[in-house]
Amino acid sequence: MNPDYDFSAKVALVVGASIGIGLVLCSSMRPI
Repeated sequence: MNPDYDFSAKVALVVGASIGIGLVLCSSMRPI
């Protein structure tokens, strides 16, 4: 596994987690 792939995987994981948390907060604060 090369460092570039590991770095991009970590970035994707962080971005995915941030989007997930944001969606949860938005849905809990502003119920549809």
